[in-house]
Amino acid sequence: MSMLRNATRSKILKTALEIVKNDGWPGLSMRRIAEKINYTPPVIYDHFEGKDAIITELTANGFRKLYAAIKKARALSLPAHQRLEAMWKAYWNFAVSNQELYRSMYGVEVSCSAMKEGFHKATEIPGLFGEVIREILPGETASDELVGAKYYMFWSTVHGLIAINLVHKGMSDQINQIVLHEALRAQLAMVNA
Repeated sequence: MSMLRNATRSKILKTALEIVKNDGWPGLSMRRIAEKINYTPPVIYDHFEGKDAIITELTANGFRKLYAAIKKARALSLPAHQRLEAMWKAYWNFAVSNQELYRSMYGVEVSCSAMKEGFHKATEIPGLFGEVIREILPGETASDELVGAKYYMFWSTVHGLIAINLVHKGMSDQINQIVLHEALRAQLAMVNA
């Protein structure tokens, strides 16, 4: 792919995300993107088959960014419990900082197109957490099923809190941090139980 073609695709994606940030996912259309960057709609269609293709690409980019943030936290030189907490906080921080992408990635008020296509970073994220959970569990009890169950306990807690806040926007950042911290501590205590 040429540099000009890559630059045009990037400009289209950036513009699409700006529209979504300002007007929500329902406000996104090929025509709106074309108007914002002074292209004709056929130019946009030359790069993406349609709005769903743009959403899929943005979602894939979101999973890549989330994966990188979690992997960076996993690489910290900390005991496993603290690393696991740092990884979930990285997950939280990504969701809070990239709300529009998160909505698309996990189907919070948006069709979850990339998940339906099995985007590989989405399927690799549980493994990052699982590696650290496995470090915490006693060796003889660290079956794949138990590690998976512990991951889903954490994920349902953190994702649930994020989803509640994205949909209802009811709690302050300070309260959210307290709830997140307490929820992670409770889940960490259960990993050893």
